Amino acid sequence: FDLLRLKEEEFEDVALLFKVEQDKLIIERSSNKILGPQAYLRGVFCFGCTPPCLDLFIEGFSFENLIRIAGRQEDIDLKGQFRGRLKLCLKEGEISTAALEFFNNQEGRLDLKKEASFDFLKKYLTEKSYHTLIDSLSNYTYNEAEVSIEKVDSDLRMNVNFNSRTGGKRNININFHNLLGGENEK
Repeated sequence: FDLLRLKEEEFEDVALLFKVEQDKLIIERSSNKILGPQAYLRGVFCFGCTPPCLDLFIEGFSFENLIRIAGRQEDIDLKGQFRGRLKLCLKEGEISTAALEFFNNQEGRLDLKKEASFDFLKKYLTEKSYHTLIDSLSNYTYNEAEVSIEKVDSDLRMNVNFNSRTGGKRNININFHNLLGGENEK
């Protein structure tokens, strides 16, 4: 594409090179500025497999564009170059496997700019604990980061772990119950 528009964002020269072999669509190492200015993508979509699966490997991934596309740039800023894998499989029209793992072992920054993004936590924490949490996620510089999302039955589990030599560790685990189709649905 010469120009790709997602919501209010425009991305120039988006290229996705692929080839088809038997029951697979093979995505070659392609530059993709939507995923970050230095992002490269490669992978396989096995449409002839049971179940059909998409398996992507991404290098140089940045959350900045995704945060901006989602309209959350006023709330949070996450800088850093990640690499990792995304795997999605379908079974009977529903997501049977969803797994995402991204790592960054170079310096980056997390900045929670807007407290309102975490207002839902106020009912679970004391006021002091809540403000300590918010303060610890503002202007936090990390040396290593790991972001993972996994589908377990009908739940989606998200783990975000940061490590800083000077600022300590930040580990955030969120479970979204009964979000996706799966064995736990009644």
